[in-house]
Amino acid sequence: MIESNERPLGRANVTLNVGGDDLGIPFLTKAMLDLWVHALQGPNPFLIVGRPGDDCRFIQTYRNAPDDYTLEHRDGIEADTVSTAVDAPAKVVELIWGWIRLQEAGR
Repeated sequence: MIESNERPLGRANVTLNVGGDDLGIPFLTKAMLDLWVHALQGPNPFLIVGRPGDDCRFIQTYRNAPDDYTLEHRDGIEADTVSTAVDAPAKVVELIWGWIRLQEAGR
């Protein structure tokens, strides 16, 4: 049985914004993240994942082309936003999921 402060394995409690829309989804799985990253297109091909209640820590990606992403993250109010180029959607998923897990470990 799962107690109220626990969550199922493979599920992260985050905020999610895709293309400028807060989806109101209170959690994310790696499979869901993979689907969203691969589907980024249109006039606002970006995805932002954040920590609930913390606007100063987030990771985001912008799809410039099918195999060209800009990935950025910020880890606190005093932190600079760090940016890098990524050449494959699977790498973007791995990096975002890794960031999510690091954030969870720091709670």
